[in-house]
Amino acid sequence: MTLTPQRKTSLIGNLIRGALLGIVETIPGISGGTVALVVGIYKQ
Repeated sequence: MTLTPQRKTSLIGNLIRGALLGIVETIPGISGGTVALVVGIYKQ
């Protein structure tokens, strides 16, 4: 499977978003769902 530049960017973005959500889940009082909405993982 070859990765196009656009697909590589999407993969890197998803990895960063996933890491951010993982970090947020460890902090008490902050909702992972709210952060997911803010960073664009969940569309309105």
